[in-house]
Amino acid sequence: AAANGHTVLAAVNADFFRINDDAEIQPRGLTVKDGKLLTPMNDWTFFGVLYDGTPVIGDAARYNQVKDQLKEAVGGDSGYLIKDGAVITEDSQGGSHAEDTVNPRTAVGIKADGTVVFVVADGRTTESEGLVLTDLANYMLEQGVVDAINLDGGGSSAMSVKDPDTAAFVTKNKPSDGSERAVGNTLLVIDPRADEEEVSV
Repeated sequence: AAANGHTVLAAVNADFFRINDDAEIQPRGLTVKDGKLLTPMNDWTFFGVLYDGTPVIGDAARYNQVKDQLKEAVGGDSGYLIKDGAVITEDSQGGSHAEDTVNPRTAVGIKADGTVVFVVADGRTTESEGLVLTDLANYMLEQGVVDAINLDGGGSSAMSVKDPDTAAFVTKNKPSDGSERAVGNTLLVIDPRADEEEVSV
């Protein structure tokens, strides 16, 4: 995106994907880019941004309500971490988050005022074991998040931030594979004001 002229400020990995087949690396769930549906909605969750800039988190029913308004979207896990301000302890298949193992994690949430929160937690190292999903949900709740979903974790979990002094992208966490891996899709933080200035020049 930066190479294509967008002012990218940060990025995190997003949806789960078909990791064992390089020819089939596409995301497992929903992907919408610039209003175009690239991969269809499944029966899990998604995070998206509407054309008016409103962030949204939901399931298949919510997707059907907003699909014509979605500008960008990525798929998430099989259930919510937080919904309407409450930690959800089971996924949509009835599995318990508390029984989940500790792993590196990536998640996205929305505060009541519409602020979007990205969280990446390291794991599988001597410095950090990782988090179970319930701990991840509780951490996001402490940040004021009212709706949240889990994204792909493990070796995929990564956060890159643009250094304002050097304009270089710096990986802020320590990916458990030792380096960032190729992933199915990502969530980017883009400064639209800078983009508009560049377009107008």
